[in-house]
Amino acid sequence: MNSPVRARALSRLLPLALTAAAVGTVGIAAAGGPAQASPVLAANLRLMDHSRMAAGTGPALHSMVAPSPAGVDATKRVSDAALARRAGIPLDRSSTPATASRPATAGTSTAATGTTRTSTADGPTLSTSAASVPPGTPHLTSFLTEHVAPSCTGTGSDGKRVQVVYAYETGSVNDYAGKAAVIRNEVANIDDVFAVSSAETGGGRRVRWVADADCVPQVVVAQVPTGVIGNSANGSTAWSTLKSSLASQGLNRNDRKYLVFGDAPAANPGICGIGDSYLDDRPTNNANDYYAAQYGVVYQACFAAFPNDQTSAGHELVHTLGAVQGSAPNASQHGHCTDDGDLMCYPDGSSTPMRQVCPALHEPLLDCNHDDYFSTSPVPGTYLSSSWNVASSSYLDTVAALPPPSEGPTPTATSWAALTTSGTTSVTISAVLRDTVTGQPVAGATVGVQRAPYGSTTYASVGTVVTDGAGTAKYTASAATAAGYRFAFAGDATLAPATSGAAAVRVPTRTALAVKAGYPTTFSGSLANAVTGKALPTGTPVTLKVRWYGTSTWASVTTLRTDAYGKVAWSWNAYRNGYFQLVHAGSGSTVASASATPLVRIPTKVSLAVRSGRPDVVSGRLTTGAGAALKYVDVTLQYRPYGTSTWRSAVQVRTSSTGTLSYSVQPRKRMYYRWAYAGTSTGYLGATSPQGYLTY
Repeated sequence: MNSPVRARALSRLLPLALTAAAVGTVGIAAAGGPAQASPVLAANLRLMDHSRMAAGTGPALHSMVAPSPAGVDATKRVSDAALARRAGIPLDRSSTPATASRPATAGTSTAATGTTRTSTADGPTLSTSAASVPPGTPHLTSFLTEHVAPSCTGTGSDGKRVQVVYAYETGSVNDYAGKAAVIRNEVANIDDVFAVSSAETGGGRRVRWVADADCVPQVVVAQVPTGVIGNSANGSTAWSTLKSSLASQGLNRNDRKYLVFGDAPAANPGICGIGDSYLDDRPTNNANDYYAAQYGVVYQACFAAFPNDQTSAGHELVHTLGAVQGSAPNASQHGHCTDDGDLMCYPDGSSTPMRQVCPALHEPLLDCNHDDYFSTSPVPGTYLSSSWNVASSSYLDTVAALPPPSEGPTPTATSWAALTTSGTTSVTISAVLRDTVTGQPVAGATVGVQRAPYGSTTYASVGTVVTDGAGTAKYTASAATAAGYRFAFAGDATLAPATSGAAAVRVPTRTALAVKAGYPTTFSGSLANAVTGKALPTGTPVTLKVRWYGTSTWASVTTLRTDAYGKVAWSWNAYRNGYFQLVHAGSGSTVASASATPLVRIPTKVSLAVRSGRPDVVSGRLTTGAGAALKYVDVTLQYRPYGTSTWRSAVQVRTSSTGTLSYSVQPRKRMYYRWAYAGTSTGYLGATSPQGYLTY
């Protein structure tokens, strides 16, 4: 999480300075301090096993629990006054929440908070309020001085929405009136959590509550069988019965999630709530977004969150929205996460240890580093860009992000300069970060390094570096693959953000050429990635070039394209001697390279004929491999007496203008003859004729 970014993103914020906590392994802990781990672990394992057995033919449904904050025994009732004080709601002289209505009789209404219609066994009743500002104070006291405004879209009942439910058990008192202010404050706290959390990634989200005409969330009051609320924390039967009872009263719409404030103590001291979530990490058409009604319940002692602590009601609602999937990078084994601080992270009995990754102040917010289940702007190529993201839930409205605070000095502009690269197989990218106003370098700044694959404009973070005393940021990247790199300074309280230009890192290449002289001359070559040694993509062009002997200009002979192994081959009847080279011109993703320049000499051939007479004559003709006459060239006539194997030179004869040779001999015994052309070191290749013989 980026603290400066968060500070700029939030409206109505209190002044706050954060430093990132060191990453480390922590022991059993939960919101506000040590959690009561053993009962939490037991409940998690029991409920997870139950969900597997009850999954049936539909998507797998898991039920996860929320831990009690430190010092809270969820089996003990908390008075309405104590809950109100925890929520920051003022009390009247009778220690009753000042904004709450007095209990109403069945079928009556009160104007104190709007209309409250109550009933008993005939089904759930709807309690509305015309108040436009939720009572109480935000539990996010380090971030907000007042609650954020709720979403106000549609009719308040259209589309997919979250229905708030107050449930009480048969035989107990309907105390909705005494707890209404606390419940509404907690509902507002949940909106605060989504508002502040979404602003961390530059977006805005609010819950789509079932609301009245004034956009105030409505609360349904429902009576359920005795014992099912509290016992739902300890056994799957009671949890199923609670949901069935609510469903039988019409609270079972497929386009609703039901957030239940269950007015009863939990049967387990360490558990504040329980909620359902489908095991489905598909980014769209997700079961958590359409399949069936889902329920989350919070127990009476946990109706109100402590300041800057986790909201149990929010925790269970986020479960029903689909968090945390087991495929997430930091997922636990029981539907939570392991990179604290985070609303959904706590030691739930998984074998993966907890790590304090984000500051403790982030504990009541969603998704530390926004990489597991919630981001309004997931980085392409990361988990949330291709998996289920709660921020895309149809049960949330997209609204404007919280504006930055108006107070405080305007950060000084910064800029990047002197972007350079050096190196071949490993490329060092450097740039200087400067204060644009003073021109001075910014030393000691932590800047992000971002990478985009060649051909893409989408950058992803690959690390961070710190600028040196001269304001220079340096990063060394492998050139094994082509990519663009840039530096991104996120800014701080005094300096504005700045992103450098892009530095291209291209793949170095290695080109080789081999020549086999003859008629024709065969050229074979290769082109490879100089870092990995692997072939470049099939069809990469290379050019065969020549510089004729005695000249200084290179000319293209032909363009070839590599095969799957990076190889090329070509044959040619070279008509002049010259230097040849295989050249890769480079591209946007590769660096140019050229082979060595072997000298290719022209192959020759010489013929021989003998004629007996007075005198005997040995003749022949010297030509290039292609048949062109070599004129005025010295050729040696060699002889070998019959019965010997050693050739001796007799005389040198110069070819005519047509390349012919002729010499008269008078052998005294049977003699073998041949013509031998030595060639030149920079010109034509040597050649030897077939042999012929004459007798005395």
